[in-house]
Amino acid sequence: MVRWIDIVSPRLRNIHRAWCDLRGRNLIPHLHDYNRFLPAAPERDSVCAVFPAQGRPPSFRNVGASLTPRFPDLRNGLAFSEIRSIVVRTTVTVPFHEVCASRQPDCRRGTLGMPAVGHPFEQLLIPFGDDRLRVCLVHAVFDFVPGR
Repeated sequence: MVRWIDIVSPRLRNIHRAWCDLRGRNLIPHLHDYNRFLPAAPERDSVCAVFPAQGRPPSFRNVGASLTPRFPDLRNGLAFSEIRSIVVRTTVTVPFHEVCASRQPDCRRGTLGMPAVGHPFEQLLIPFGDDRLRVCLVHAVFDFVPGR
């Protein structure tokens, strides 16, 4: 069953369409198709997480340049379990775990920082799987609402 998601951002809708075009009969693109997907998702606004086999913890494969100032605790190669702040770890990693478990894309909206002066955003999270339909990678793209 495919879950309906609400995407407001036209840019994120186009990225979602590109992801949908890669789906096969399994309703999730294969990990081999990830490189074909990358041109549709701006690297600077993306966070990519890898969910390795053999019991190793998930880690960030890529943290985009526009996200580094907003998430100073994140960096390429950092394991989820290595994020020092429990609040940051929970806030950042729970959406990735949820998409990994559901094997379905998700879209979230919120504000980074204090609601009155923070950065409003919309986030699209999309999974890629292996031959066994296990999610191996979740790619998240942020679209920040211009200035307040």
